[in-house]
This record gives sequence, structure tokens and C-alpha cells, in this order.
Amino acid sequence: FIGASLSLVVPFMALFVEELGVTGKAVPFYAGIAVASSSVTSAIMSPIWGSLADRYGRKPMMIRAGLAMTITMGGLAFVPNVFWLLFLRLLNGVFTGFVPNATALIASQVPKDRSGYALGTLSTGVVAGTLTGPFVGGFIAEIFGIRNVFLLVGGFLFLAAILTILFIKENFQPVPKEKALPTKELFTSV
Repeated sequence: FIGASLSLVVPFMALFVEELGVTGKAVPFYAGIAVASSSVTSAIMSPIWGSLADRYGRKPMMIRAGLAMTITMGGLAFVPNVFWLLFLRLLNGVFTGFVPNATALIASQVPKDRSGYALGTLSTGVVAGTLTGPFVGGFIAEIFGIRNVFLLVGGFLFLAAILTILFIKENFQPVPKEKALPTKELFTSV
């Protein structure tokens, strides 16, 4: 669900930007920013969310990411102009981190003799979702309209958060402070 949710909107972002009133040569510019902005802010925020996951657990970070992205991606269905689109896409990147925390959770919780299988299954699911997302998103946008795709994505993200709350178990052991890198050092190393 997460992999598909992140790629469902890519094929029609330029059309959505036009629907929001942008015309001419500005369309590809704003569409490019709308697609890339989430990744840029995600890259900036990832070390911070990783540090918090070391302190409070991966499951809470997955729930945080799923619920926040439900609002930011689902909210795209209601944006009145391109500036709100860009704002919500930036905000989406700020709160992402579901898949990296799922990976960390699996790596820390699954018995060593099953970790390759578990991580491979997660990776396959994310890749399958990412690859099928543009096709499904384009198909749904053609039949039901672009804004309804954003509502569907919000629903997928909410479902992922609910499934995480109900079915993911974590035996969390906080990383001792002396082993954790300070945020400044973390950014320097990146």
C-alpha cells in the first residue's frame, strides 16, 4: 500500500497542475517541484525520524508516518491552487518514513534465520506497489477523476496505519544514549 501510494500520483501530476490553473511553460516546472519536493524534504527529515525511532521505537514512527501522510496525500484532493499542492507535497516529505522504519523493525525483530526472507518480502511488496502504482493511478484518474485518486491514496495510507496499529508487534529496546549519534553528527556524516 505504501509503495503504491507514493507512485500513484506521478503519471498525472502535470495534468493536475493544469487543473489547478497553471498554464504554459510553468506546468512542467510546478509538476516537477510537486513530484520532487516530497523526496527532498524526506531526505532532510529521515535522520531526525531515525533518531526518534531509536529512542521511541519503529512502530510509533510507522504509525506517525502513516497517519500524517493520510492527511497530506488525502488532502491533495481538496487543494484550491498549486501553492497548496506544493505545500502539502513538502509536508508529506517531512512526515514520511514508513518504509525505512518497517525495514528497521523487521531487521531488529525477526529471528536472524528468517530476516532475509522477511526483508525480501518487504522489498518485493514495496517494489511491486511502486511499479503498479502509476498504472493503477492513471487508470483510476481516467475513470473517477484525479482528485479521487488522492482520496484513494489517503485511504491506502490510513489502512496501512491501522494495520500497523493492530497487527505489528514490536519488542522495542531503546538505543542507549552513548551509542546514539547526535543529530548534528548524523547530518555531518550524511
